[in-house]
Amino acid sequence: MDALDDLLSESGRDAAAIDRIELRLSAMLMGMCGARESGAMAAAQMSLPYALAARCVFGTAGLAAYAAGRRADPRVRAVMDGMLLEVDDTMQPLDEPVVTLLFKDGTRVSKTVPRATGSAERPMQPAAIHAKFDALAAMSIEPEQADRLWRMLAEIENLNDCRALEALLAGDGDRRPVFC
Repeated sequence: MDALDDLLSESGRDAAAIDRIELRLSAMLMGMCGARESGAMAAAQMSLPYALAARCVFGTAGLAAYAAGRRADPRVRAVMDGMLLEVDDTMQPLDEPVVTLLFKDGTRVSKTVPRATGSAERPMQPAAIHAKFDALAAMSIEPEQADRLWRMLAEIENLNDCRALEALLAGDGDRRPVFC
């Protein structure tokens, strides 16, 4: 995902300009996440082709991209079907894939990102952390409650009584749809 985002950013293009995505990956990664799955939630979550296609079609491979309606979107299937996945036997099992984008104008760019976003080498930016928190919190609590929780967590070192935190963690996620 990071390689795709980096390549688009570095080339100044958007996903609509991509003609085909090619992936070169280890045999282990091919077996673990190389399937072109979009039906069942768990299978889609383990599908690198699905994640890349969702990013291209919806602009994100975040949680919302895995809603049933989005998994059934024919544009996602079309992008996945057009991908070329190739096992590279010279790669170590946990080597990150090489992502190549072939643009409609014939330009070809490739990249490997050795450490994913969220690692020590490539930390998430504060705004991205906050956005992810808001998206996940929205599954169980109201936005105002999430905002108060976010602010309290930012000052957790100064919290004298954790019962205040407990009250903000109470939600109704069991009565909400999984995805909006």
